[in-house]
Amino acid sequence: NGTIMPVRIFRLNADGSFDNTLTSIPYMEIEEGVPALIRKVQQMPDGKMLVCGNFYTSNGNPQPYLSRYNSDGSFDPTFTTALDRDCYDLEVQPDGKYLVAGRYSTVNGSPREGLTRFNPDGSVDTSFNAVTFHNTLTDEYKGIELHPDGTIYAFHDYLTNGFLLRLNPDGSLNVKYNTEVDIPSI
Repeated sequence: NGTIMPVRIFRLNADGSFDNTLTSIPYMEIEEGVPALIRKVQQMPDGKMLVCGNFYTSNGNPQPYLSRYNSDGSFDPTFTTALDRDCYDLEVQPDGKYLVAGRYSTVNGSPREGLTRFNPDGSVDTSFNAVTFHNTLTDEYKGIELHPDGTIYAFHDYLTNGFLLRLNPDGSLNVKYNTEVDIPSI
């Protein structure tokens, strides 16, 4: 019925108790009946948190799919990165740069498909260009895993099946494994 439903994020201490330094509770809003998910939350080196998923607003602000919160849980209004569709996964690098995988085809209104690396300030890192396979409907990356040497392992959606890829730190293809893999539902 168009009812807005909040999805809240809580931070826990190592012993499972609530972290009282989170003085503001981050939440994302979704419409009732719309499949929405918070797929991943990761902390940045400066203590801020990135949230990735399928949602419409963040703490009442028009910030869909990808948002950032300050270390106390308050919404970070300086974060203005705009994806046009779902965010499936994210990985924060030790230097504060972060990778975002999803079903999007634009970032901040400019063409950028499926896997993008951002600088700590939220701007696109133009030195990173993920491999694309333009013979599909969209270059959709479902999942990513960052390794300490900078290598990126990624699930790329390719029609009904997917490929497991190993990418170099600049996003270029290192290895496309010769086997198709089933993409986990998310």
